[in-house]
Amino acid sequence: MKRSTRLFWQSFSLTFLALIAVFALAFGQLVQKPALEERERQAQVVEANYASGTNLLLCLRPEERSLPDAFLLVGINGTKRQLALTVLPPCWKVSFANREDSLQQCYGYGGAMECISSLQALTGLRIDYYADLTDQTLAAILDEVGELPYSVAEDIYRYDETSGLLTFKLPYGPQDLSGDKLTGYLRYTKLEGDEKETLRLNLFKAYLDRYLTTQSVAGMSQWFARWSGQCKTNITSVACLQLQKELTEALSGQPKTITAPQIFYSGGRDYDPTQDGMLLKNYFR
Repeated sequence: MKRSTRLFWQSFSLTFLALIAVFALAFGQLVQKPALEERERQAQVVEANYASGTNLLLCLRPEERSLPDAFLLVGINGTKRQLALTVLPPCWKVSFANREDSLQQCYGYGGAMECISSLQALTGLRIDYYADLTDQTLAAILDEVGELPYSVAEDIYRYDETSGLLTFKLPYGPQDLSGDKLTGYLRYTKLEGDEKETLRLNLFKAYLDRYLTTQSVAGMSQWFARWSGQCKTNITSVACLQLQKELTEALSGQPKTITAPQIFYSGGRDYDPTQDGMLLKNYFR
């Protein structure tokens, strides 16, 4: 397989593991449970605060001392039975510390919480939780899990090295890609920038729609529970109860949708609040 395709699937798998790792936190008990009365009171507060859904920001870093090379926003809405995903480009311009710079540099200045504050100020979008993950943590999870329970080549696509064609078998139906319906064939090796990122997310959605079920998440939580302490996060035991409830409702019954707004930038184009802000806010709130 060509190098570009190998890199694509390496990134694809790491992003998937990062998302599942955070979902696993929703099923793990991170701290000792409070007394029954206190737990009920806090659960009522959580229910009121997050009745419209829950938004998580994943910061994905190659190593402990490096800046994130990807930000993934995950929206879970149990009432709508919807799981919404989008990749936030590190080049997005945000305001922090009396200056304007990229989202990546914002993380370098103040970490994940600074990114959350800047994104909330920019879009008006509420971000409830975050998880700060490194490749080392993801590798540890992968070692524990072993072989991933799927075959991308068999179930999602076929790749012809001679022609460079990808043939897709997407179980969730046609999707828009640069104005055209993604019904079967694309030359992945000739895609760049926005198109390649859009394709990556569409494949990610296809995987989730097929494999991320309530039963599989419950099983994955057993694998990932022991690694929850290696993630920097603001998710608490009480929040875990709400995340579990939201995720279970989102993935059970019909209709279930796994979708994402197509927000990708190439060449470092700045974020446009008028053009892009309302789309992001309305989609995830």
